[in-house]
Amino acid sequence: MTFNTLNTGIAFTAIANLLLAFSPIVTSAEARPSTQRYSCPGLHDTVDRFGAIVMNTKNRRVYNRLVADRSYCEREKRLVRITVPTRDGGCRVFTCREPLRYNR
Repeated sequence: MTFNTLNTGIAFTAIANLLLAFSPIVTSAEARPSTQRYSCPGLHDTVDRFGAIVMNTKNRRVYNRLVADRSYCEREKRLVRITVPTRDGGCRVFTCREPLRYNR
């Protein structure tokens, strides 16, 4: 193996490692579906089918865990309705939230 072949191999390996390091970032951003790609009835069908699903709401950095009913929330959390954007406007769905705490 010559010196040039060795340098080319090292450069190729470095580039490949760099691409592999950043590939999970791209795939994880694409892995979450967006509520904006669904109609409201379609979103309800999807949430009902999975029971609980994490979806992007406003953009790829804003997401929420949508649930079909209270049984998909942890015991100490409460069920609340939120409005998320869909193709046909806003859609009311359920999510789980921390309980309200009052200071006395």
